[in-house]
Amino acid sequence: MPQELGLEGWVEDMAFSFTFSNFLYSNFGRPWLQLAAQGAIDDMSLAACKAFALGFFGNSQRQRWIQEKGVKEHGISLHLLIKELPKADRVNAAKCIIPVMLLLLYNNSVCKNADFSHYEGLAQLILLCGPERFQHQSLLNVFEVARDLLILKALLERKRTFFEEDRWKTVPWALNPSAKSPTNHLLDILADVPGFLEDEKTIKQANDDGLRKSLRSRVEQRLQDVYQWRWAWESRNPSAAFEVSTRTSAQMPSSEIPRGLEMSLLYTTWLQASEICLYNAVLIWLLSFLDELRPAAFAYRSPSPSASFKPSRPSPLLLPGQVRSLRQPAMEICRSFQYLLDSFAKSGETPLSWLMPISLAYYIVPEDREYFGWIRMRLDGCKGKAKLPAYKGA
Repeated sequence: MPQELGLEGWVEDMAFSFTFSNFLYSNFGRPWLQLAAQGAIDDMSLAACKAFALGFFGNSQRQRWIQEKGVKEHGISLHLLIKELPKADRVNAAKCIIPVMLLLLYNNSVCKNADFSHYEGLAQLILLCGPERFQHQSLLNVFEVARDLLILKALLERKRTFFEEDRWKTVPWALNPSAKSPTNHLLDILADVPGFLEDEKTIKQANDDGLRKSLRSRVEQRLQDVYQWRWAWESRNPSAAFEVSTRTSAQMPSSEIPRGLEMSLLYTTWLQASEICLYNAVLIWLLSFLDELRPAAFAYRSPSPSASFKPSRPSPLLLPGQVRSLRQPAMEICRSFQYLLDSFAKSGETPLSWLMPISLAYYIVPEDREYFGWIRMRLDGCKGKAKLPAYKGA
């Protein structure tokens, strides 16, 4: 009996199990990815999830018949979506968001297709819904993931998005402000960066002094915001990080560890490490703008912590005001990254943007072959990495 006949009844369950265990970004889809696989959302989402899981599983196992089942489910999901899209309005457009996100995953991780049409469709659906539509779960979780994804894409394209508008930073969480995570507060700041990049390009092309002054003022305000975020984080997470000797390997013996990376950073939780790396990435973006917009940008004054803040011990992490070059936050990202890699799978956390900081650090040290090679080795070690914006930057 052909092998595929014996597996036919089990292949979907096997594909879901394999994909959820091995796809690098599987955490970011919780819980809606699992709900879609169970058929608990709708037929569109189920078909799209089957297409993604079967395609990913079939590619990984080099089984053409499984890949073909994924292609068939992809066709079914597209047909269902095409029927629904003409009916989309502010009330029901949200039901198309999860299928589009799953088709985006299929496009990028199964077909290896750089087509951005699903990203554009996703943005239009969210814009059509308006921020009020996402004030309740599970749509709030879906919105957070989609925003993260679209901001990362906008960074690559250097084009502003509607996420820089204040209402998209406040209204979705207005009914329960405490539900907004520190990561999402950082993403509020990061959401402005694509617009800064677009304005920077205009300034260079048109030499617009008025726009230059406006951009500098906005960047300085966001720098104050990110420093305030960092002091609040330090107050909430005392003694969260500590230093250990960097682990060696056959590929990277101790003699080849770049200077400054001999000690790695470990954290109490994976999420703390992810937050600090994202903070450093946002800081790199903002300081790099100021470096272009005003001389001696790194002397810019940072806010002091509140009088009630008293650290229990010296922190191995950089505090606001201690950074004198872009290299420092880049090194802190590098020192944290091995911990992120080692503990991501069991963390259960959902931030999609966790790979962006190391991708950004990659560009801070291109002239230094030691650091360049070290980062490249770690990026290449991300098993199952997909062609999503978090990784494409490198």
